[in-house]
Amino acid sequence: MTAPKNTTVREGARVKLTCQADGFPSNITYEWLRNDIDVQKVSGLMARAMVYADGSFVVSTVIKEDSGWYKCRPTNGIGPPPEASAYLNVTYDWV
Repeated sequence: MTAPKNTTVREGARVKLTCQADGFPSNITYEWLRNDIDVQKVSGLMARAMVYADGSFVVSTVIKEDSGWYKCRPTNGIGPPPEASAYLNVTYDWV
């Protein structure tokens, strides 16, 4: 499994976290979690984000509230899925 990497971006930027896994059977799907909550259930995040079939997770416009731990969980339905985490740090200007 190739784990996502800790990443720092400025507020308003686009960010891509990548995760790849190999297995048999190769029908791998990817779940991403933010602070242990499925990203699809994080209010406001999925309107700006997408989980792709290749395991990548892209946020088109990050905001400071997106900072946190992101976990990738690939699965092919056989055995317990592996997990790997990375921290997304969003920097921003004080107003």
